[in-house]
Amino acid sequence: MDIKLGGKFGFWALKSLAKSPSKEKSSPQSLKQDDTGGAAKLERYFGPDIWTRLANRVVLDFGCGEGKEAIAAALHGAKRVYGIDIRDVSLKIAQESSMEHGVQDKCVFLNGALQGSRVREISETLEFAYSLDSFEHFSEPGQILRQLYSLLAPGGELYVSFGPPWKHPFGCHMFFLNSLPWMHFIFKEETIMAVRTSYRQDGAKRFGEVEGGLNQMTVGRFIRLAENSNFQVEKLRLIPIKGLTWLVRNHSIREYFTSVVQCVLKKPPAEHSSRMSTQD
Repeated sequence: MDIKLGGKFGFWALKSLAKSPSKEKSSPQSLKQDDTGGAAKLERYFGPDIWTRLANRVVLDFGCGEGKEAIAAALHGAKRVYGIDIRDVSLKIAQESSMEHGVQDKCVFLNGALQGSRVREISETLEFAYSLDSFEHFSEPGQILRQLYSLLAPGGELYVSFGPPWKHPFGCHMFFLNSLPWMHFIFKEETIMAVRTSYRQDGAKRFGEVEGGLNQMTVGRFIRLAENSNFQVEKLRLIPIKGLTWLVRNHSIREYFTSVVQCVLKKPPAEHSSRMSTQD
């Protein structure tokens, strides 16, 4: 039974709680993981040791956007960095930026949707990969994990960080609309999307149709995807909303108070993979 608010009353109620479009701001700082400027996201998310992990290795930035992290990886000693995205505008900016930083000889940016043959050419050559702030957006996250597995060389590592997950107070990523926690559990999807038209004119009528997409990724769903993949789960870290660490320790409610999900996955070494194939 759907008890969420909708219809004319729901629209009026949510509209009355919404911020003025002219006063749009970013997400509430009290509910965001620390996002201070300065260091690259890779370092802020995984610590300064991340540069040692990727130094002298062939690296993949999956969902590279404008290439900031790819360029940072190149500047910190990566042998070569491949950045994959599906937006040509972003890839062009990434290429120009790599030239400005003098690392164009170490960076290769590819459109994953239009340059599939070139992407396949690097299969099993990548030693280190990362995906930042993306797994809540992929329409087929299981397929993405399989693709990343095929791109990594045996023994390669994949670092993942994303958030907020779906059941977080602002898991529907409508920070600009209002500061009402768990809005997506109170109001119907069509009601939220109808009010959203005053802020975004992209024609989206469902969460999955917003720019970048939103796949309603929960903590539990991601963990199941990782565990059911061919990857070995090396590390899983659930970063809580600031000050609510004790709530994340409780498995029955941690979904609602996890701000960021971080995971380190590893492709088994070649010997281990061969052994698995033989046993199968």
